Amino acid sequence: MFKYFYEEGKLYQKNIVVCQINIEIHEPLNDDMKQQTHNFLVRLAKEGRYAVFRPAKLYQLLRIYLFNFGEKICMDKYVSPPKTKT
Repeated sequence: MFKYFYEEGKLYQKNIVVCQINIEIHEPLNDDMKQQTHNFLVRLAKEGRYAVFRPAKLYQLLRIYLFNFGEKICMDKYVSPPKTKT
């Protein structure tokens, strides 16, 4: 599922903008799964679109909130101040 969120992933290719992602990653069962999770988070950081907020480890899972700062529509909707009527 991770690959969908990369810059060349299917969502990006189909011009589908995801502004917020809440994800739960269950405790990786082996070193390969740990590496995949690590690679996903590092790659998102390097691509510079998503920022990670409020990571929390609860028992056997990791909860992460991601926000897409790379898309103007996301910034306008969630970060920019509301437009005032004149």
